[in-house]
Amino acid sequence: MTVRIDSAAPTTAAALSASANAAGWYNAPVTVTLHASDITSGPAGSQYRLSGAATWTPYTAAFLVSTQGTSTWEYRSTDLAGNLEAAKSLTVKLDSVKPTTKAYAASATKGKKVKLAYLVSDAKPGCGQATVTLRIYQGKKLRKTLKAGTCTSNAKTNYSWRCTLAEGKYTLKVYATDIAGNAQSKVGSAKLTVR
Repeated sequence: MTVRIDSAAPTTAAALSASANAAGWYNAPVTVTLHASDITSGPAGSQYRLSGAATWTPYTAAFLVSTQGTSTWEYRSTDLAGNLEAAKSLTVKLDSVKPTTKAYAASATKGKKVKLAYLVSDAKPGCGQATVTLRIYQGKKLRKTLKAGTCTSNAKTNYSWRCTLAEGKYTLKVYATDIAGNAQSKVGSAKLTVR
């Protein structure tokens, strides 16, 4: 008579269909694949759930994560001997919504500092930050490009700049890419008058 004893829980590995960017964000939904292993009795099945959910979902195929913002997913497996693995977790930060920008009209004097105001709007629960570039046009001709740096979304921001342009009428345009990698869907523009 052979007695087979298995008192060790299985081990589950989770793999994502894509890699996050350098800031740790995804800008498109990703799928999660679970793989359970057990060297004694063998795996019986896996489960997953959104952290805090009351019930577990049986894992039958890779599942899609499309929740905007930060979400944490728990997963675990059971082996054929009935051993239940302690739950593991993975966190996905997703923002697939493109920001929009708004520029505010301004007046400047050549050689003096002027505050160029703009607003980057990014629907919550997005990543909340964006890198901004300001471009100043005279007609269709680009006259100046200003790297405004990183700003917090949904808050009016001022960029201080010493005006080097000749007198005339210009158009200020605001371009933004959020930290998830989404470029603006709408470019904000406003008049800039140099006296």
